[in-house]
Amino acid sequence: MTPMSPPGVRTISLATDGEAVEPTPRMAGAPLFRALAAVLAFIQFWGSRHELNTDGVSYLDVGEAFFRGDWNVAINGMWSPLYPFLLGFTKAMLRPEAAREFFVVHLLNVAIFVGALAAFEYFLRSAMEWMSAEGQRVRRRTWTALGYGLFLWASLGLTGVGPVSPDLLASVFVYLGAGVVLKLRVHAERVRLWALLGVVLGVGYWARAPFLLWAPVFLVAAAWRRGGVNFPGRGLRVACGTLVLTALPLVVALSAVKGRPTFTDSGRLNYAWYVNGVVYRHWQGEPAGAGEHVAAERLVVPGDTGRPRHGTRKLLETPPVFAFGEPLRCTYAVWCDPSYWYEGVETAVYPGQQMRTLWVNMRELQAETFRVRPSESLRIFGIAAVLGLALGLYKRRRQGSWELVAIGCVGIVPHLFVRVEPRYVAAYLLVLLMGMFSFVRLSSGAYRWIGVFLLACAIPQHALVVVRTAAERPKELPVATAARVAGMGPGEPIAVLNYANIWHTKWAKLAGLRIVAEIHTSAFETSEDAFWHAKPESRKRVENAFRVAGAAYAVARFAPNWAAGEGWRRLGDTGYSVLPLGESRGEPFPPDTERRGRR
Repeated sequence: MTPMSPPGVRTISLATDGEAVEPTPRMAGAPLFRALAAVLAFIQFWGSRHELNTDGVSYLDVGEAFFRGDWNVAINGMWSPLYPFLLGFTKAMLRPEAAREFFVVHLLNVAIFVGALAAFEYFLRSAMEWMSAEGQRVRRRTWTALGYGLFLWASLGLTGVGPVSPDLLASVFVYLGAGVVLKLRVHAERVRLWALLGVVLGVGYWARAPFLLWAPVFLVAAAWRRGGVNFPGRGLRVACGTLVLTALPLVVALSAVKGRPTFTDSGRLNYAWYVNGVVYRHWQGEPAGAGEHVAAERLVVPGDTGRPRHGTRKLLETPPVFAFGEPLRCTYAVWCDPSYWYEGVETAVYPGQQMRTLWVNMRELQAETFRVRPSESLRIFGIAAVLGLALGLYKRRRQGSWELVAIGCVGIVPHLFVRVEPRYVAAYLLVLLMGMFSFVRLSSGAYRWIGVFLLACAIPQHALVVVRTAAERPKELPVATAARVAGMGPGEPIAVLNYANIWHTKWAKLAGLRIVAEIHTSAFETSEDAFWHAKPESRKRVENAFRVAGAAYAVARFAPNWAAGEGWRRLGDTGYSVLPLGESRGEPFPPDTERRGRR
């Protein structure tokens, strides 16, 4: 006697090639693809093991703040806390020396890549189980090749284990969330799956703040039935409850730190920078469009942007010298928590400006996403998937997965209105393409060739060389070592002669120094001409401004030979130079009456 199933729930009893379909389908060839993924990830790890991007310095600082109890840095409006916490935990457990610090950070990225691979396999198995339940013939080898090709392309080609960023970690929750949604399309009666969905979405918010905005789409996709959304269902209520319980602590903590209800400030800041054209660093209340980072092709509408409640201090006008030593105790406080310095910024939506931004971002995304040489062919496959989706719409076919299409779109489209990079949306691109391909009916051989082609595209350019020449130690390490020999101890405040993120934050991180002042003419200015081409009396004013900011040393990247006559000395053979500043000869640094500590 066949057991009865709950209403609206299918049992898995369909046959494929005369065999019973397994509740959890095997993925043919999975061990081979796992081995390929491991090799490619190791090559990428080995080539970048001693490198660090500028965002990585901030993530490390925030992570360390968790373990010294500095909650004003640990909970901030720009960087979501889960990835920094994992960085801080890894460092606290392994306690690497400076020469191995970047290496250990990238080991964590490899571990996250393994987690992303496991989450993707869960998603792929769920997809094959769902297709079987829908009465589709599941070609395991074909879908395994296609899926792994997309995964390696998205995870190594677009994201990678080299950048120190939470994008790979966020992809874990994208794949888990999409996999649970497909599981619930088959097993809607399983309450624990609904609870798992809520936890995945909530923890995903801790990894990337926008996850909280996308969560309703995941929930609706899971609850949708052909008769409509099963809103009163117990499962949906359980999912919403676990989501709230998981996400609420971070929302409360961040709102308490900011003194206002909020769940993130990253979206508002990026909109101000990349749409309204607000000054990218050291905002002093300049009007919209003043930011030099805004490309000429973006439409900028001049307008008021508000007034900073506690911005960086401008100590000199020419050359522009800014101080930011307090209250944030970070390697480079300007980028450790930009939301603090931009408190009070106002954004505005202008339709013309918004549409222009949308067009520019769409063009940049397609250029960056398909930057590999076989891109024209890849575009053809993308167009084929879109045409298959359109055909499904035209014929009202229900065999494809609208749920995956919706989840993929909700993770991509909002970024197009503000700022987009391939690593932001790589996982959503994978989910979207899998959803689109579910509508396309091709032969098994055609799908297999698509998968093989994607595997070829997935190999990053630097992974084509099996053995890559790479430094045995971070290239910034000699500078950090020379700084310590020169007497700059951990926690020492220093000043630099140009935008610190270009030349100084990485070695300063290794040396444990704090950059508290800088000359800033542009976020894209790599020279120090504003200082070295100034008159001697102007240089003295800059040095005194550095003293007023609390800096004990000034550091230069391109000091001329004659600078030795003004007290500058070389840091070994690194090309850097240092000037001891001694005591301040100016007015005391004005107190900040709205210090972050008041929160």
